[in-house]
Amino acid sequence: MPRTPFPDLPSTSIVIADCVGRGHVNAGIECHRALQQLYASTNGSEIEVPKVLALAIPGISNLALGLEIFLKMYHFQNTGKYTTGHDIAALATAFDPDVLQGLRRVYLSMRHHKEVESAATLKIAVGEKQDDFGAVWPEDAADFDIAASTLGRAYERWRYIYEELHAPLVASISFKPLIAMVYTLDFAIRNFRSTAFVSVGESAA
Repeated sequence: MPRTPFPDLPSTSIVIADCVGRGHVNAGIECHRALQQLYASTNGSEIEVPKVLALAIPGISNLALGLEIFLKMYHFQNTGKYTTGHDIAALATAFDPDVLQGLRRVYLSMRHHKEVESAATLKIAVGEKQDDFGAVWPEDAADFDIAASTLGRAYERWRYIYEELHAPLVASISFKPLIAMVYTLDFAIRNFRSTAFVSVGESAA
């Protein structure tokens, strides 16, 4: 039986990571677009909550995980090492200052992307917490650092949110900073050029 040669880490691992990350991002974007279509089809009437959650929660979870992978890929491109953890704030702000400044500039431009400007916000209020539903919720993040801090452990929170639906709960997340961050890292990864590490190809979504 022929043996599979041991893969070269820079050229192989980042390609696999890219496939995984883009798979999650594309799935998340499709869920978000379907959610927008669902909102648009109601003409102001009430929407069945399960239909919203069936699109929003997979959308958030996939986008947040895809963002984590993109962040780890970009760390690898810059340092040759993958970072660990699920905290978007920690992953996003751990770059060298010059790299971080570049990401901040790209984020500001991505805020004007049509998919970001039209992005939805999800609010959940259960039980006695329903009184908080009318509160003013932040729906945008003015810069890269605020977006990273706002998203934080979004993947960990939203992939298990169903476990909290039986108890008083109030939760909200905007797709605006989430998609803007995804597109920021996607742009940075696709446009990375170095003689040391491997660049990757087409943009996601």
